[in-house]
Formats: sequence, structure tokens, C-alpha cells
Amino acid sequence: MVSYPDGRITFMEINPNSEAMSTMEARQAVIYALDLDALVYGTYGDEALCRTATSILSTVSMFYNPEITNYKQDLDKAAQLIEQTGLKDKTIKIIYNSARVGQEELATMIKSQLDAVGLNAQIDSMETAAYFKSYFYATDSYDIAVCWTIPAASWVCSPTPAPAPICTPPTRWITCGHSWIVRWIPLSVRTS
Repeated sequence: MVSYPDGRITFMEINPNSEAMSTMEARQAVIYALDLDALVYGTYGDEALCRTATSILSTVSMFYNPEITNYKQDLDKAAQLIEQTGLKDKTIKIIYNSARVGQEELATMIKSQLDAVGLNAQIDSMETAAYFKSYFYATDSYDIAVCWTIPAASWVCSPTPAPAPICTPPTRWITCGHSWIVRWIPLSVRTS
């Protein structure tokens, strides 16, 4: 038996089109509220199955940069930004695809960590068609989406974007240095 990374990334996207997440400070408040290791290992177990990711790109991608690091949980900074942005008075809607393994558990853990810092998070389980309709089009119907990538998908492993509708809108997949963190928070990389 041979074990190898399949290149699949589970990530959380913060929707900049939503009213609640429209500012960098609001998105940072959410990021600082989260303990990524607790989310990953609480959902998927130990490193035999996955590990915490540092990029939206898989380690098997020719574009992967091992020097990128994650934000570290900082509850004081999260509280400051929550107060500054008025997020405490808003409901943060988290969506996930109910057909995907681990998505419900991950959404529940994200909600729990956001609730712990005083945010009001709500989870919306969606069937695949409804999830794709909300996620793949510019919409303000959600604040946070739990997502995944397809192993070795062409947009991860080559400079040529995949054909629509996978890349609609194309800017969804553009990453550059640390700029991805304001929108995507990679959570895990499958290791087997």
C-alpha cells in the first residue's frame, strides 16, 4: 500500500460581497477568532489524515509557497475588531454543502469558536445545487462558506484557469502572497 497526499484542501471563504464581511477589519475579526489547529484536528483527527494548511494551494501545486504562514488566534484582537466593526450586532451566516464529509462538523466548530467571542453565528446546511448557486455567483446570501478543492484540479496545478463555471468569477481563484488570507482561510490538507 502506498500513501500520498491527494492535494485536497478544505478551506473557509469569507464573502467580501456580504454586508457584514465587506471590510478588511470584519474579515480579520473572524480570522483572529479562530484556532485553525483546533478546527482541523477536531474535525478530521490527527496528521495521519490531514494537517493544517497554510495556503489555498496544495503542497503538490507548482505555485505552492511554503513560506506563507497563517494568522494566529488572538482573542483580544478579535474582540477589538468585533467592537470596532459592529459585528456583535450582526448574524454571521455560515453555509456548507451537506453532501461533503466533515463539512457539518467543521461548520459547527467554526460557529462554536465565533460564538465564544460574542458573535452570533448561524449555520445553513445546503444541498449541492443550492450551495453552488449561493457560492459560485457574486452574492451576499452568506458570510462564510466551508469549501473544498478537487485534488489536482487544473486551477491548482497549472497557470491556466479551469473552464467556467468552476472559475466563475475568475478572480475567486487568484492568490498572491498573503492577499489570499483576507478571503480564504485554508484549514486542512488531506495527507492520505
